[in-house]
Amino acid sequence: MTSKDTAIRALCRSLGKEYRVCTIDFEPIIYRDTKMCYNLLT
Repeated sequence: MTSKDTAIRALCRSLGKEYRVCTIDFEPIIYRDTKMCYNLLT
């Protein structure tokens, strides 16, 4: 795990339980399912 991955996981933990880390296009991203027909990616 790189320092970038570690930083993303730490940020995700600080945002709360509704956020999770997913891999999209081989990059880790912070993801939240809004249950409203669209999702938030950061």
